[in-house]
Amino acid sequence: MEEKLEEGKDVILEIEIQGAQKIKEKIPEAILVFVTPPSMEELKSRLIGRGTETMDVIKGRLQRAAQESEGMDQYEYLLVNEKDKVEECVDRLHQIIQNEHLRTQRNVSFVKKIQEDAKNLTV
Repeated sequence: MEEKLEEGKDVILEIEIQGAQKIKEKIPEAILVFVTPPSMEELKSRLIGRGTETMDVIKGRLQRAAQESEGMDQYEYLLVNEKDKVEECVDRLHQIIQNEHLRTQRNVSFVKKIQEDAKNLTV
């Protein structure tokens, strides 16, 4: 991950809240995006509808989701993953990434260059 960041590449990690908090401590400029279904009932319906997990596993995942929802306010962005609208959610994530690249604090050298050019401008 650090190698990719040093190369100037964006890195997306799919991690739980504890991992996100550790990343934020180590890399304060990291952007945290919380992806959630529109409701806990929808999450339950999706998990059951897949038919791939036992009810005990589903119950555990729902409990974990409830715990993680307590930390949603620690994230910079919230993405609601609507059923059958995965591409829309992906597009919104892409927009967040693009917008973050445009923050002035991420473009300090360019800002300084323009400011210097403006000081030295002659007509």
